[in-house]
Amino acid sequence: MASQPDHAEETRNYRASLQQEANAPSDPTASSTSSRVALDPVPGPGTDNLRALIFLDVDGVLCNSRSQRWYEGPVCDPQDRSLVHPPSCVARPLERRCLGALQALAQMTRAEVVVSSWWRTIPAWRDFLLRALSEVGVPVIGETPVLQEQTRGEEIAMFLRGAPTVTSFVVLEDEPTNIQSFETHLPEGCWVQTFWDPHCSDVEGLTSVLAEEALEILIHPPVSVQRFLSSI
Repeated sequence: MASQPDHAEETRNYRASLQQEANAPSDPTASSTSSRVALDPVPGPGTDNLRALIFLDVDGVLCNSRSQRWYEGPVCDPQDRSLVHPPSCVARPLERRCLGALQALAQMTRAEVVVSSWWRTIPAWRDFLLRALSEVGVPVIGETPVLQEQTRGEEIAMFLRGAPTVTSFVVLEDEPTNIQSFETHLPEGCWVQTFWDPHCSDVEGLTSVLAEEALEILIHPPVSVQRFLSSI
C-alpha cells in the first residue's frame, strides 16, 4: 500500500469549491437521448490505473424527499431549477445541491463512481443517472454486480475483489439495512451515511459536511481500509 501524500491544499480547494454548489450544473436533459451506456458489473479493460472509487447510492444521496414528492405529484412540472429533471418524468429528479457536492468530491480526489444503487437495475432510471453524472463531469466506470439474495455490502466487496489496484474507496449510502451489511462485509470507516428527512430538506442527501467526510476517507484511508485492500 503506497503512502498517502499530504493533501492539505487539495482539501482547502475542495472546501472552497463546495461554497459554489449553488451554481447549478448544466441540465443533463438538454442533450438528445443517447443509447444505453454499457457498463460491466466488475472492472474491465481500462481500469488498471484505478486510484479511488466512490460507491454511489442514489435515493437519500442525490435524490431526496422533494424528489419523491415531485415524482409522485399529479403533474411533472420541471420548473424547479434546483432539481435535475429526467426526460418525460421517467424517474425521480436529482438535487442539484447534492449533485454539485458529488461533482466537487470527484474532481478534487480524481475518484471514479461505481453505481451500487438499485437504480442500476431499471434501464430508464439508470440511463438518466448516467447522463446526469456525465453532464457534470463525474466519471462512472461500472456498477456493482446484482447478486440474488446477497446484501449490498457483499456486492461491493465482490466488485473490489476484481479491482486490486484500488488504493481508496468510500461508500455513500443512506439505508440502515445496507449500512448493517457494510459492518459485516466491508472495513470499518469506509462509508458515509446520508439521510432522508422530509422535515429538514436542506440537510438531506449528500451535504457539504458529509462530502468533506468522504473526502477525508478517500485521501487519508483508515488503517482498516488499507488492510482490507491489501488483502484482496
